[in-house]
Amino acid sequence: GKGFKIAVNILNIGRIKLGGVVIGACKDAIAGSVKYANTREQFGR
Repeated sequence: GKGFKIAVNILNIGRIKLGGVVIGACKDAIAGSVKYANTREQFGR
């Protein structure tokens, strides 16, 4: 019957949610990298 269609739909919803989580993690990683780069000292500078 319709089981396969329902299963694929649920997987697609999960993929969309996972995309949002990954984007949030990337934004946090970039923010942390910028903060580190702005406070980093190299060769006494």
